[in-house]
Amino acid sequence: MLKTEASTIIDRNVEGTWKFISEWNNFDKWFLLQPGEEMKKTSDGPIALDSTIRLTGQFMRRNMAIEVRVSEFEPNRKITIEYISGSFKGSRKIYIMEPDKAGQKTKLTHVSEGEFQGLWKILELFLKPIALSGLKKTTKEELEKISQSLSS
Repeated sequence: MLKTEASTIIDRNVEGTWKFISEWNNFDKWFLLQPGEEMKKTSDGPIALDSTIRLTGQFMRRNMAIEVRVSEFEPNRKITIEYISGSFKGSRKIYIMEPDKAGQKTKLTHVSEGEFQGLWKILELFLKPIALSGLKKTTKEELEKISQSLSS
């Protein structure tokens, strides 16, 4: 398993940060998609525990459809998005929010855990350094997108 973690301070309280991250209409502002990828919510209602999202696009010139599910949903504290199908099944993106002492800012920690599946599992030994580098990059980019969106 690949794992990386990064944190940033958001100039907004936990409730404001949570509201932004947990609203469906904001997902495309921070959830990192590759060019040509599309995201569609496939469950009814607002984002909550067990909500599902379908990502479609290309990865290494192959068309892919990946399902993700909200596997942890603790308002104003934590949301986890788990890949439940496709080549990244078992991978997770975890977002943890903690208030500062004054309650005015939020420490946002993003943990990414990656799993190789199928053919990729066989190639894991060779791909691991490249995949870990990519995982670190996307983890930081998502934090930056959240921070920029909440600052504007």
